[in-house]
Amino acid sequence: MTDIKITAPNDGAGKKIHKTLVMTNPVTVAIAAGVAVGSFTINATALTHTIILKIPTFTNAETVTFSIENSNGDEIYSEESLAKNTTHVLAVVKPLVGESTVKITLTGTPGDAIEPEIIFYLTGN
Repeated sequence: MTDIKITAPNDGAGKKIHKTLVMTNPVTVAIAAGVAVGSFTINATALTHTIILKIPTFTNAETVTFSIENSNGDEIYSEESLAKNTTHVLAVVKPLVGESTVKITLTGTPGDAIEPEIIFYLTGN
């Protein structure tokens, strides 16, 4: 599991970003050949604008669901039936407050170990 913490450049941990559009470094989610779900946490007080999701090719499962859960475990965003071997640009305007969980769920096991890549474009308050 990979953690992302969003802060302004060169300031101390825990400070908010302020009205600046930030592109996160790409995060890869390792999903083993016999596993259908991968996840990681993002710790931010920010608003998402766009999410780029790069799904590699794999043998078995047909489609992917991308979802975000808030710190209470409530699903705040879900996009289903995303094709494999494709880069998806998702227009997602949702608030992130505290620790949120990002999930990649396949319709079955992939048959191959895969590493989907995710990039967030965010602004802070």
